[in-house]
Amino acid sequence: MTFYVLIRKFLVNRKTRRVLLTLGCLFLILLCSMAGIYYLEQEQSLSLFDSFWLSVVTMTTVGYGDIAPRTHGGRIFMTLVTMICGIGVMAYLVSLIATRVIEREFKTMSGLVDLDCTGHILIINCPNEEKVHAIIDELRVDNRSYEVPIVLISDDFPECPDQLFRRKNFFFVKGNPLLRRILDRANAREASQVVILARDPKDGHSDGLTTQVALALENMHRSIGKKLYIAAEAVNRDSVEPLRTAGVDDVVCLENLVPPIIVQSILDPGIPEVISQLSSKLKEHHFYVGAIPKHAPKLYGAVRKRLQQGDDLRVIPVGILRDGKSMVNPPDTLELTENDRLVYIADTRQWLQDLLVDDTEANVV
Repeated sequence: MTFYVLIRKFLVNRKTRRVLLTLGCLFLILLCSMAGIYYLEQEQSLSLFDSFWLSVVTMTTVGYGDIAPRTHGGRIFMTLVTMICGIGVMAYLVSLIATRVIEREFKTMSGLVDLDCTGHILIINCPNEEKVHAIIDELRVDNRSYEVPIVLISDDFPECPDQLFRRKNFFFVKGNPLLRRILDRANAREASQVVILARDPKDGHSDGLTTQVALALENMHRSIGKKLYIAAEAVNRDSVEPLRTAGVDDVVCLENLVPPIIVQSILDPGIPEVISQLSSKLKEHHFYVGAIPKHAPKLYGAVRKRLQQGDDLRVIPVGILRDGKSMVNPPDTLELTENDRLVYIADTRQWLQDLLVDDTEANVV
């Protein structure tokens, strides 16, 4: 039944029917040409394959010249049927196919194509092209998101900028992210993560739009029983709590980040550069968060010592994330719970399952 529905939808499309009808006409002309040449050029003792070959090379305007009609009837027949009708229909078919390809490319650049990718990352809003490029660059460095499709939803420009369009595994959907049909076009139901950028970083009212988009996405995924991770940019610090209430998992607010970093730069010069390096995937070392395996030691101090043992110091534990709250440099006697996640500094993402092997003595600090 499903196959029948797909075939029916395929045939209902007017442009598809036109291509199929043209192919049918071309096939009939080819058969007529082959039969006519075979009958009119009997003195050459041409086989059916020779007649077919002569028809094809003539209709495709290749014209090898290895076989040619010799009789007047054969020449007139080929002029009327094979050349005029055949070449004309062939040219029309090529134009139809070229038009479909160009239209598809135009719709893709204009963000009008329904996407079928899954497990992708959504970027909503494009305040400026450079910021989106920077986010994509950061995502492509990490091995977990290197090949993941990235979909941008925005109505800030008529078509996707050329430099963004040429990015690998990048797709564009034009429209208002609050509209259900736009989210469906981006296949938001199957997205794994979402980044919501402030529509205008200089306008505090942008946070209201961000909250509405987060609610729309959260309701969509809640209706199908899926959890969607959402990270959002906030302009005002007063918008942080409403965004979290709307379902945003992590909120980045410059009003909360800039003042302490400015003070740190005065009291401890050089700290901003350290923070910049640790927070960027494009630098040599940066922050990572990983789940602590069940067989790991039960005390934070034991985990820290296990990761730092040996001459090759690959991982530096920084703290613990517990129930959405961070515990930076906790005491060694802190008991770890099942849902705790380890925050650490490393040059690449580490597989903690291998680093934290089972050892009963490791529980002693």
